Amino acid sequence: MIKNYLKIAIRSLAKNRLTTFINIFGLGLSMSVGLMILVRTMDALSYDKFHPHPDRTYRITSEFHPKNGERWKMASSPLPLVNSISQKDGQTVANIYPSLNGKATANGKELYINGAFTEPSFFSIFGFSLIKGSAAGLKEPNSLILKKEIAEKFFGTTDVIGKSIRFENGTTFLIQGVLNTPPGKTHLNYDVYASYNTVPAMEKNKMLADKSTDWFAFNTAYTYIMLDKKSDKAALQSQLNSIARNLNLINKEGIASFHLQPLNEISPGKDRLANDNAAGTSWTKIYVEGGIALLILLAACFNYTNLTIARALTRAKEVGIRKIVGAKRSQIFIQYVFESVLLSMLALAFAWILLSFVIRYAPFNDDYEFIPSSFHYST
Repeated sequence: MIKNYLKIAIRSLAKNRLTTFINIFGLGLSMSVGLMILVRTMDALSYDKFHPHPDRTYRITSEFHPKNGERWKMASSPLPLVNSISQKDGQTVANIYPSLNGKATANGKELYINGAFTEPSFFSIFGFSLIKGSAAGLKEPNSLILKKEIAEKFFGTTDVIGKSIRFENGTTFLIQGVLNTPPGKTHLNYDVYASYNTVPAMEKNKMLADKSTDWFAFNTAYTYIMLDKKSDKAALQSQLNSIARNLNLINKEGIASFHLQPLNEISPGKDRLANDNAAGTSWTKIYVEGGIALLILLAACFNYTNLTIARALTRAKEVGIRKIVGAKRSQIFIQYVFESVLLSMLALAFAWILLSFVIRYAPFNDDYEFIPSSFHYST
């Protein structure tokens, strides 16, 4: 029976070639747009999945209400905050201070580097692995860990432990480790991570602004904390509230507060935070793109429905003959369903071919990565 349904469906589609082509092309084109948006959504939801404990890792955000009525919500926090958090057993806290930017020279080559200062504890919170060296090397001032790609650009190899990189401000750093390529996407995208113990000397020599003791420089650093399994998130928030109250006693220009943002809510983000260091997109963009894809699919479906209804009027004779020879209402209904499913599958195959072309040749990736270059078909 199914074989007969399929045979008749193929004959019907072949008999009405123009209508079939219009339906397959229209549905396939709209499906390809939907698949491209689906690929982008999958990529947007893939950030920070490889870290060891994303469910209990948080970024501390800042909020400041000046007396003029404005409201500043920032992803960043003051540098001294990290030392004011009383750490319990199992908790790990680290700062990211992104102030190591500029041209760097090594092995006779010059590159622009986007770097940050941090502590060895950073590599306990996040799942970055080293193929050379150790994170403990960041305890020493003027030491750094760099990405594998940067090491290869400078030296053509990853065997770079003990070699140096000189920045345009005159500071020289000794390479203590090489980061492996992350197994997934992350909202942190720095080329090098330098020892935070270098900061005091650089501030003293006026190479950096004096921010290490400035409690009101809310846009300076990013503070991350990984809680122990037994730790109480509410207790940590209470501690942050206490720190904020002490600040508000000193500062009469406004009211400050600190909040905990879960790692899995950073990218894509729910809130619009100023001074955000997160790569990726936001939920608003995901919803907008999904809505556009849905509208295009609905338009294609309406077009298919109109053409099908128009063609159904010409098939009244066919339906009458089938009823005369004994066909039941349900059998005719199933026949039409088979034709619709077959046409939809052909449209999906056409959409998949279009998507494969877009992924391979990236025709829309000029100055903007519409389809992520890291995307691969999953089995």
